[in-house]
Amino acid sequence: MARNDPTPNKYMSISDAAAFLGVSEETARKLIRGIKDEIGPGKRYSEFVLIGHGKTLRVSAAAFADYSKYENALQDPSHRSALKPFDIAAVERAMGITPATVASVDPDALAAACARALLQMLGQIGAAAL
Repeated sequence: MARNDPTPNKYMSISDAAAFLGVSEETARKLIRGIKDEIGPGKRYSEFVLIGHGKTLRVSAAAFADYSKYENALQDPSHRSALKPFDIAAVERAMGITPATVASVDPDALAAACARALLQMLGQIGAAAL
């Protein structure tokens, strides 16, 4: 995401996510930890809202925006039940993320991050090799 560019890419680095919300990188990391807690069967997000690890970690812009908006409601069971399910396509449209903006994602960096994540999930390489 270029500085002063209001439309994020489909996936953002921690620094881009922080800049997007105008918060510190530590706050962005805290939000991403919350997203991680919401990944899995019966939870709000799929495993594909985060890709890569460490310095190559990328977060779905839509999931990041959704979680930052609903963080408090997700922590409160009575409010959580009133939330509509996460609809990544609807959030991306609302954010202006279109196929044209997605084309600006570096495909090599994205492919490398996906490959590393997949290999780690399959146990082919250890976390230290990443």
